[in-house]
Amino acid sequence: MTTRLEFILVRVCGWLFFGVIFAVLPVFMDVVAEVTRGGSAAWASAVDRGELLIAAGAISALSTADHIVRPLVGARLWPTLLVCAQSSFVICTTVWYAQIGGLLRDGLPYDETAVAGGSAMVFAIAIAMALCSIVWIAGREVRDA
Repeated sequence: MTTRLEFILVRVCGWLFFGVIFAVLPVFMDVVAEVTRGGSAAWASAVDRGELLIAAGAISALSTADHIVRPLVGARLWPTLLVCAQSSFVICTTVWYAQIGGLLRDGLPYDETAVAGGSAMVFAIAIAMALCSIVWIAGREVRDA
């Protein structure tokens, strides 16, 4: 019989691989392509156009979908707040990325350091919120099984 911890770890491992790694794989491959061309391996230069905002939005949307798809009978306050926060993150990351794209398209200046740092912070928060969702849902599934 699978223990609760084992079940949660299986869910977290699946989420890390299919959610997080796949979300940042295009950015990582961009760095690999740049290095292959003899360029710099600087991570910041690979995310200074807001690429992590897309990954953060995708991760937040995926974990929000986990809450919506699974019945929330008897849900408590913090999971409900988590769903609201994740939904807000999806909207904010989408809008921020669209604004950066507009600046790039129009050739207007923007602070690449602020985008790289801000998107890394938003990405880290999205990871934390999604991890909370995965653990909470896995715990409910084990309890309800």
